[in-house]
Amino acid sequence: MPDPPRRVRDSNWGIRHRDIDYDQVSETVINNEDAASVRAYLKILSPAQQEAINLASYTGLTYTDVAHRLGIPVPTAKTRIRDGLKKLSACMAEHNPN
Repeated sequence: MPDPPRRVRDSNWGIRHRDIDYDQVSETVINNEDAASVRAYLKILSPAQQEAINLASYTGLTYTDVAHRLGIPVPTAKTRIRDGLKKLSACMAEHNPN
C-alpha cells in the first residue's frame, strides 16, 4: 500500500492532468452557427473581395499565391483582403456589440 504522501501526490497529479469533458454536440452547433454567420457576412463584400478572402482563408494561400491564382498584382490582392476583412469586422461588431 502506497504511503499517504505518495497517494496524495498521485491524486493531485491526476486531478491536474485529467481530461476535461465538454459537450461535443453543443460545440458542433456553435461552430456551425459561427460558420453560417461568416458565410452571411461574406455576402456584404464585393465578389473580388469574397474571392480573395476565400482563397486566403479557406485554402491557406498567401497574398502572393492569391495574386498569382487571380492574375492580379500582389498589392491588389493585399488590398482586397485587407479592405474586405475591415468591412467584415465592422459589420460583425455592429451586429454583435459584445
